[in-house]
Amino acid sequence: MLKANKRCHLHCQSKETGDVVFMQRMVLDGTRCSYKDPHSVCVRGECEKVGCDGVVGSSKQDDKCGVCGGDNSSCKTFKDTITRTAKKQGFLKVLEIPRGARHLLIQELKATSHILAVKNVASGLFFLNGDNEYPKSHSVIEKGVEWEYENDNDKETLQTTGPLRHGILIMMKLHGDEDVNLSYKYMMNMDSDSAIQNNMLVEDSAYEWAPKRWSYCSKPCGGGKQYLRYGCRRKVDSKMVHKSFCNKSNMKPRGDTRDCNQKPCPPPIWVTGEWQNCSKPCGKTGMQIRSVSCVQPSDDNTTRSIHNKHCNDDRPESRRPCNRHPCPTQWRVGPWSQCSVTCGNGTQQRQALCHTRDNTIGLCLDSKPDTIRVCRMDPCPKGSSDLNKNGNILIQWLSRPNPNFPKISSRKTSLYSSQPGLHSGSRSCMSVLCWALPISVLLSLQGRPRLAP
Repeated sequence: MLKANKRCHLHCQSKETGDVVFMQRMVLDGTRCSYKDPHSVCVRGECEKVGCDGVVGSSKQDDKCGVCGGDNSSCKTFKDTITRTAKKQGFLKVLEIPRGARHLLIQELKATSHILAVKNVASGLFFLNGDNEYPKSHSVIEKGVEWEYENDNDKETLQTTGPLRHGILIMMKLHGDEDVNLSYKYMMNMDSDSAIQNNMLVEDSAYEWAPKRWSYCSKPCGGGKQYLRYGCRRKVDSKMVHKSFCNKSNMKPRGDTRDCNQKPCPPPIWVTGEWQNCSKPCGKTGMQIRSVSCVQPSDDNTTRSIHNKHCNDDRPESRRPCNRHPCPTQWRVGPWSQCSVTCGNGTQQRQALCHTRDNTIGLCLDSKPDTIRVCRMDPCPKGSSDLNKNGNILIQWLSRPNPNFPKISSRKTSLYSSQPGLHSGSRSCMSVLCWALPISVLLSLQGRPRLAP
């Protein structure tokens, strides 16, 4: 707790560690001095006593249910004892207390392993022991109301002077099967004509524009501007609320401005990223790319991207050729075709193409694989057509073991054709003429329809 002479000093508390730090300045004038005194305020760093009638130095006070100068005649006390059975683990709803309640006191009648927890009805959030498995005695501020929580060897007590600005739920986080036994007590103002009708404080309707923070500097260097931002603050607890509360009655102040980051800016520079992998492993089309951007350095060793026009004309390249060398080649062959005859000796063919690694046509330096070969079928049956016989004779010649020996067989054989253009005049023997014809022509003779013996 702060000393009385330091109640108007501005302190901040870390949410993570709970450490409290003095900010070396005073709170704004009009800030409440204490959560227990709703009227006294800080003025120039000193706490000024203010009565409930709003007069500085006045001794007029609220009665127990918040009526200024009242005699407690409109107060009503609510109290009872509650017993609940712990049927299953988890949170058990015990009691709901409405907004406007004052002088709350909630006590466990005996020590248990259960944990007392409190939830704000309006927000649905826990503000006491929502996730704390081993709570210790402490105070907590919620919506401008100070709560005192005490854990005395697992016997818990919770109290506040109020008044509550929202309804709350008293809950128990169950551990074990012991019964829950609580007593509660609080006071309410039951006079509907009082100044705190509907259990809300008069101060809740008093809002003001208050400075929040300076905006970020408009420039990191070279001279920028900052603007003082204002927010709407509720006077009763100095809590920042939505601006609509202040728009109803007060004009928002014009934000002050101030200069910032006056140091000259360093010249913009080009920044490049890493080269990406080459798009091709070989060939003529491989390319590499990288990012190139113009940035503005700052004194704090940070940079921000700006338009390229601010950098000089010597822009680093963002594309370059790579892996521009011939791809390795190899012959690729297709499947062999069917044999050209159904019996005897024939031929088979296949394709052979020179390909590179990227599947383009290349130039292979090694020998081209064979694209034609002899195929030997079963012998032709006796009495087959002359066409087949003569065709097989040609194939025998093509597949002869000694290409320098032109003899086809030991029996004299002549080929005649009734097709015009293959002979001159009458039928003539083609035994000699055949040796000069291309192989493709000789093979085509095998498929001609009319051959005479």
